[in-house]
Amino acid sequence: MVEIELKAWVTDPDALRARLSQRCGSAVAYDKRDTYYRAPLASGAFEFRVRRTDEEAVFTRKEKHIEGGLEINREFEFTVSDADALADLVSRLGCTEFAQKRKRGQRFVVDGLTVELSDVAGLGWFVEIEALVADASERPAVEARIRALVTDLEIPEALIEPVPYTTMIADPSTACSRPRGVGHGPTAE
Repeated sequence: MVEIELKAWVTDPDALRARLSQRCGSAVAYDKRDTYYRAPLASGAFEFRVRRTDEEAVFTRKEKHIEGGLEINREFEFTVSDADALADLVSRLGCTEFAQKRKRGQRFVVDGLTVELSDVAGLGWFVEIEALVADASERPAVEARIRALVTDLEIPEALIEPVPYTTMIADPSTACSRPRGVGHGPTAE
């Protein structure tokens, strides 16, 4: 599967939540706790995450690149029955933890797209709009739908953030689109 995702800073989460609720009604609350690991491979860095929620733990490996503010990810994902045992195993294999991220928010489904309004610990509020596609031929239509929803939700293009969360967590100054006064990092007023 290929995930197509756009993320943007949110300056007024209550207003965006209201627009999303008006478009699609109810939302599902979530609390995602991610631990990111790096494996020591001779061929280069191999990074993956283990995400814990109240319901499950999921291992995810992404091959990602950015195109025009959209993150295009080839995803490899599976459910883990025992996240603590997996953490112990990857540690024993020489993998090192390099970041942690916690996102709390609400998930909406709008016109077949998943929209998450999240408070990312240490960074601030974001909206992510994403879809999974099985075939590359679907990408242009999905990208157009994502861009149209950005416009419909009145998300300024200037707030689209191409920098991965893990990079911003490690060094908040790497954020490209953080508006002045937004977020919890050193640039917030």
